[in-house]
Amino acid sequence: MYSISDLKKIFEISGNKKIIFENMNLEIDNKKITIILGKSGCGKTTLLRMIAGLEDVTDGRIDFYNKNEERVKAKIGMVFQESRLMPWLTVKENIEIHGNKIDTDKYLEMISLEEFKDAYPSQLSGGMAQRVAIARALSYQPDTLLMDEPFSALDYFTREQLQREIIKVYKKTGTGIIFVTHNIDEALMLGHRIVVISEGKLYNYDIAKNFPRDIGDMELINLKKEILNKINN
Repeated sequence: MYSISDLKKIFEISGNKKIIFENMNLEIDNKKITIILGKSGCGKTTLLRMIAGLEDVTDGRIDFYNKNEERVKAKIGMVFQESRLMPWLTVKENIEIHGNKIDTDKYLEMISLEEFKDAYPSQLSGGMAQRVAIARALSYQPDTLLMDEPFSALDYFTREQLQREIIKVYKKTGTGIIFVTHNIDEALMLGHRIVVISEGKLYNYDIAKNFPRDIGDMELINLKKEILNKINN
């Protein structure tokens, strides 16, 4: 579990202070897929980067507790908006980049790219490259997979395919996922919990429906309307 307590983040821009978060409190169940949702500029990526330790916290705490309820440093795997693959390495070598003894075939099978293990990033489509980035992050065997709008640059059909891949990966590994997006349909398709950030406030929505989900389901349609109202208020 992640426990976020009295979190505050201030950026100083040209001598002016901009408060991103203040008095934020949140608990995230690391056994599930949690979606961080909101408009561009609301602080989604900043929160994710603070959880990852890539951005300093101005005040407050972000703590991770293991299954024995001990406070420990979380082992993080991260997938960014761009795949950030090493262009001089093959798919197989990119997945093995952490240097651990890895069953690469297992991860190649997980992302359905067994036939492309010797290909280079320049030979891959955008969707394929992102799948390799996911496999690379998972090969680190993280406690949590953090994903920062990883499908935003992809076309609708590729995005939909990769959403299914994420659900498959989650079912196979049980790895907790914190996924940032500004796409409400994507949030509804993937999240066990959706955390909406709007004007510095948090709104939590739990979804009990099993995967795969139908975006035309009336319950999800009504939830989408409610979320849109919160974001646009």
